[in-house]
Amino acid sequence: MGRDPRDSTVAAAMLDRLLHRSVVITLDGASYRLRHHTTAANELRHATTDTNLR
Repeated sequence: MGRDPRDSTVAAAMLDRLLHRSVVITLDGASYRLRHHTTAANELRHATTDTNLR
């Protein structure tokens, strides 16, 4: 099953239309979701193995 080369062309054109006046904002650091996941995983690890890896 081959890919149609027009798919990427159409996608690029659609993104160009949507983003032509946009501003790109770069965010550094861990997201709230990632921090919550890491905290929950560490709490679970501590509860099940009695170790605390940070």
